[in-house]
Amino acid sequence: MREDTARWRVLIPVSVVLAWLQFAFRNMQGGMWLPDFGLILLFWAIPPQGSRNWRFPFLFVFWLGAVRSGITVLDPLYSWLGFALALVFRNRLFKHFSHHSGLLRFGMGALSAVPPALMDLLGSYQLGDPLPANILIVRCLWVAGIWSWMARPGKKAFG
Repeated sequence: MREDTARWRVLIPVSVVLAWLQFAFRNMQGGMWLPDFGLILLFWAIPPQGSRNWRFPFLFVFWLGAVRSGITVLDPLYSWLGFALALVFRNRLFKHFSHHSGLLRFGMGALSAVPPALMDLLGSYQLGDPLPANILIVRCLWVAGIWSWMARPGKKAFG
C-alpha cells in the first residue's frame, strides 16, 4: 500500500503537467502530429507484464482519462476505453513476443497505440471534426518509437 501512495504522489502532478503540455503543444503548428503524452505515461507507469493487482491500473486509467477530458473537449469514455484497451493489447502482446528485439518492441508499441488512436478518431467524428488517418498513424509511430526505446531490457551484470 505504501508503494502505491508513493507512486500516486509522483504520478498525479506529472499527469496534470503532461496533460497541460500536450494541450499547449497540440495548439501549436504541427502539434497535432505529437503522440499522446498520457499514453506514454501510462506505458511507463505500469509494467508491460501487468501490475501486481488490478486496482492501480484501473484507477490510473480512470485518472488519466479524467485529466485528459478535463483539459480537452473529448468525452471521458473515449479516453478511458482507449487507455484500457492499450494496456490490454500491450499486456497480451508482451506475453507472446520477446522484448529483447527492438523491432518487436516497436511493433508492440505501435499495435498498443492503435486503440487510443481509434478512440480519438471516434471522438473527433462525434465532435464533427474528423482527424486525418495520417495524423493518427504518425502518433502511433511516435508511441512505438518511444516505447521501443523505453522498454529496452536491462544490461546483465558480469558473472
